[in-house]
Amino acid sequence: MIYIHKDIIYTRPHYKFIKSILDKKKISNTVIDAHDLDFVNSLDIKDDDVLIAMFKHDKEDLAKTKKVFPILCAKFKTMFPSKESYYYYDDKLKQYEFMVENDIPCLETHYVGNKEEIEKLNMNFPIVTKKIWGAGSEQVNYFETLDSVVDDETTRSWTEESIYPCLVQEYEDTDYDLRITIVGEKVFIMKRIHYWKTGNKDNFPYGMPENPREKVLKHRYPPYQIPKIKPCDDSEHLSLVDLITKLHKLGETKLNTKHMSWDVVNGKVLEFSFISTLKLYGKYYDLDNGKICDLQTNLNFMKHLEYLLREYISG
Repeated sequence: MIYIHKDIIYTRPHYKFIKSILDKKKISNTVIDAHDLDFVNSLDIKDDDVLIAMFKHDKEDLAKTKKVFPILCAKFKTMFPSKESYYYYDDKLKQYEFMVENDIPCLETHYVGNKEEIEKLNMNFPIVTKKIWGAGSEQVNYFETLDSVVDDETTRSWTEESIYPCLVQEYEDTDYDLRITIVGEKVFIMKRIHYWKTGNKDNFPYGMPENPREKVLKHRYPPYQIPKIKPCDDSEHLSLVDLITKLHKLGETKLNTKHMSWDVVNGKVLEFSFISTLKLYGKYYDLDNGKICDLQTNLNFMKHLEYLLREYISG
């Protein structure tokens, strides 16, 4: 039996797509609320049963998930996400420590509680500050000089929270970053072109928008724009083979997962997550044969989930 967590928080819930794929393949499945401890404890889980759960990163969902996750791990031998990969989810400090421990190229990063601690680091400017948690450039700020760094009392984002405590990272000057998503032996890479590089240098915007939809988009990429997505060409794929191979091995041996996404800038990893929404990719790198393969069609959301499910479900 395949158990699917009902992730109702997403704008387009993953569980509906996952169920649709399994139903078409005539694979037994049922939708559950994995946050309901009483219900989960009542289930008679078999060794070959699988749980697929696209947990969300907002604070309410995180709190619920962290409460039940140890119990889910005890009940299911096979889960997505794995116990090891979820440990690092939405915690950029833990992710940085993991990368350092495993010799993954990454940005110089420090955890600070105020502006004075930033000054003591004696880092080269510009720098970027970010909260340990968050996605989509939420609570990310850019500072050209030490004088421009705000103090404890200043709020810099629509969440109306102080930027401290936060992570401080060296700034990598680039027009784009890469989202590397590894699904089994397939590696998909998309290039995300930064809109802010072409306009206002005050690049990580803030200020409370009027509605929730604008809240996300305005905060991420001014003005109300998401990045352009482009596939990588063959030379870019090949230049990343060593890094991809290392990340793939770490995913399987240290994170116990066959699916992981890594954000990379100038060959350095920023962060990683078990969740990724694949959109347009012209090609993928096959780790089995070391070749770049063309997709017959652009890889859409449904096909991505199908690839993911193949890694966890036989047939």
